[in-house]
Amino acid sequence: MTAFFNRSGIFLFPAISSIAFYLTILYEIPVAGFLFLIPLIYTLSENSASLRRLLTANTVYTGLLYLIILGWAPGVMEAYTGGNTALTYLCYAAFVLIALVISNLLIWLYYLAIKGARRTGSFSLPLLAFTLFLQEAAMSTLLPGMPWLTLHLAYSVIHQDYVLQWASIGGVYFISFCIANFNVLLFIIFRYAHKRLVTVPLYLVFLVAGLLFGYYRLEKGNDPGTGDHGLKIAVITENVPATTRWDAASVNSLVDTYFSLCRQALATQPDLVVWTESAVPWTYSGEDDFLDSLIRISRPYKVSHIIGMNTAAGPESVYNSAYFIRDGQVAGRQDKIYLLSFAEKPLFSFSLPFLQTEGFSAENGEDIHLFSLQDHRIGALICNESNVSGAALDMADAGADLLINISNDSWFSNSGLLMNMHFKNARLRAVESGRPVIVNSNQGYCGYISGKGQVQDRHRHTSAHLATYSVHKKIYNTFYLDNKKLLILLLTLHPVTLYLLTRKKRPIHE
Repeated sequence: MTAFFNRSGIFLFPAISSIAFYLTILYEIPVAGFLFLIPLIYTLSENSASLRRLLTANTVYTGLLYLIILGWAPGVMEAYTGGNTALTYLCYAAFVLIALVISNLLIWLYYLAIKGARRTGSFSLPLLAFTLFLQEAAMSTLLPGMPWLTLHLAYSVIHQDYVLQWASIGGVYFISFCIANFNVLLFIIFRYAHKRLVTVPLYLVFLVAGLLFGYYRLEKGNDPGTGDHGLKIAVITENVPATTRWDAASVNSLVDTYFSLCRQALATQPDLVVWTESAVPWTYSGEDDFLDSLIRISRPYKVSHIIGMNTAAGPESVYNSAYFIRDGQVAGRQDKIYLLSFAEKPLFSFSLPFLQTEGFSAENGEDIHLFSLQDHRIGALICNESNVSGAALDMADAGADLLINISNDSWFSNSGLLMNMHFKNARLRAVESGRPVIVNSNQGYCGYISGKGQVQDRHRHTSAHLATYSVHKKIYNTFYLDNKKLLILLLTLHPVTLYLLTRKKRPIHE
C-alpha cells in the first residue's frame, strides 16, 4: 500500500485536493475548507520528496484546479472574439501556464528553504502552509487585473458567517493563512497524533477561539449606528445581454425600459438611484440627450444618481467611470483604478475584443473621489474592483461610510461560479472595511450587505428589476483597516523566523 501511495499518490492526491477545492467553493460544503488540502499536503510533505516530486505534485494540483476553474473561458472568449477557436484555447492555455509558473516558482523556493533547515520536520510543515498561502498572495499582487487567476483558500469557508468575520482582523489573506495552517495541523493530527499529542488541543484552541471571535463580532458586538434617518437607495438593474447593441433597431426599446425603471424608482421616493456599470454604453457628453431626459424626469423628486458610463481620456482611450449626478448636474466622478487585463487594457500589446469596440482601450484612474449625499460619503467600486481588497480599504480610509459596487456580469452569465464569486468578494470587502456594500450587477447577483458581511438581500433576475434599500450609517472600523502595514510585517516575519530557528549551522572552519 505504501508503495502504491508513493507511486500513484503524486498524481492522485493533488488531484483530489483540486477537485475538493472546486466543489467546496461551488457547493459551499460545510467544514470541507478545513480538510481539502490534506491530500496535497501529504504528497508535498513526504520526507523523501525531491524537487521533481514537489513540482510534479504541485503541477497536478494547480494545473487541474485552473483547468476546472477557468472552464468558462473558452466559451466566453469564443463568443466575443468572432469564433476564433485557436486564439480562444491559446489564451486558455496561457492562463493556466501563468498560474503554473508562479506557483511552481514558490514551490522551488520552498524546496530550497527546507534543504537549508537543520530540523526539517519541525520546519517544513509550517513553511508549506505559508507557501500554499503565498501562492494566492503572489497571484493577486502580481496580477490584480486578472481576478480569474486569484483563487483564495478563503473562498472555501467564507459561506460560514463566523469564519467570515476573521476578515476584519486581516482580510481575505488572513483567512487563507488560517485555512492553510488549519489543514496542516489536521494533517499532523492524522499523521503523527501518536507522536505529537499537543497538536490536538492546539488545533481545538485556535479553532474555538476563532469561532468565538466570529460569534461575538457578528452577534454580540456593539452596533455603532448614528441614529440617522437613513439613505433610501433604489437599485436599477436593466439586465441587458452582453450582445445587445444600442443601434437604430433597438435603441427605442432600450430607452423605454430605462425610463420605465427610472419612473418606478422615483415612485418609491428614494434619495439615490444606482445604475449598473456602463449602463450608458457610450462616452459622457455634457449635451447628452439621454442624460438630459433622465435629469428632467428626476428633477421634481430631488433625486441623485450614480450611473456607469465611459469618459474620454484620449483619441482612442477612455476611463471606465461612475458618474454622480446631484441637483441636475454632474457632482462627481470615480474612474476605475484596477482595470481588467486583456479586456479593458492590453497586456503585452495583446487584448481580447470583449467590448466589441474597434481599437478600444481604457486608462486607469489614479485618485479616489467620494460622493457626498446628505451626511453620507459614498465610494464607488467598479466591476472587478470588488476582487481587490485594497480598493475598498482605500475608500474607507478616505472617509467612505458606504460602498457601492456597480458591475456588468452579462459576459459571464453562464458561469454559476463566477456569478457567485462576485457577490462573495463584495461580502469580504464589507467585513474587511467595516462598511456596508450595495451591489448592482447587470445580469449578475445584486443586493445589500451589512458592514459585518450579513446579506440583507441577494437576488438575480434575467429581466429588468428594481430593488430599494434603506441604509443607515454604521461604521465598524476594523483591525485590518487600521493595521494593514502591521499585518504585512507579521506575515513577512513568519517564514523568516521559522528559517532562522531551523537553518543549518555551518562548521566554524567554514
